[in-house]
Amino acid sequence: MVGIGALKYADLSNDRNKDYVFDWKRMLSFAGNTAPYLQYARARILSIFRRGDVTPSTDLAAINVSEPAERAWRSSYSRSRA
Repeated sequence: MVGIGALKYADLSNDRNKDYVFDWKRMLSFAGNTAPYLQYARARILSIFRRGDVTPSTDLAAINVSEPAERAWRSSYSRSRA
C-alpha cells in the first residue's frame, strides 16, 4: 500500500510541464512532501485519537471556521473544487 500510494502521489504532485524524474528513494522517503510521510502522519493522528478515546468528525461541515482568514481560504477552496 505504501509503495502504490508513493508512486501515485509522486506522479500526481509533479508539475506536468517539467521533465519527469523517476526516483524510488525520493518517492519512498518518510521526510517532506511524500505519500509515506502523509500516511505515517495520518496513522499517528488516528492513534492519538484512539488513545484519547476521541472520535474524529468525518463531516467537514461540522468544523467550526471562525477566523476571517480561515473563512476566506475555505470559500476560495470550495470554489476551486467545484
